[in-house]
Amino acid sequence: MSSANLGHALQFALKYYRVLGLAYELELMKQFDCVQLRATESFPMGSLGCFAGEGLLSSFFSIARFLVGEALEGQQVGFAYTALGYAARYSEVFGVAPVFEQPFHWLSLPNA
Repeated sequence: MSSANLGHALQFALKYYRVLGLAYELELMKQFDCVQLRATESFPMGSLGCFAGEGLLSSFFSIARFLVGEALEGQQVGFAYTALGYAARYSEVFGVAPVFEQPFHWLSLPNA
């Protein structure tokens, strides 16, 4: 909350995320018009991988929306697993339909 902008807050989170004992390697990739948070499992989580991936990206997205103070636009999200039976509900959380079967979990936010 004390960061100058969302980008600085994400950089801060990535610097200290390991104190939470997360089971992911996190990486922030700057692209042309967006920044992408990538999350790769540090170890195979099996059936818990879907739950953990959903929790991780929905938490980052919710925190980003809170810090910006308004609805986010232009976001995209992807998950490393196959679409589940309730995949349509992801749009309720992220505001967009996700893509599945990605090489890692990711959340993309526009630079603006």
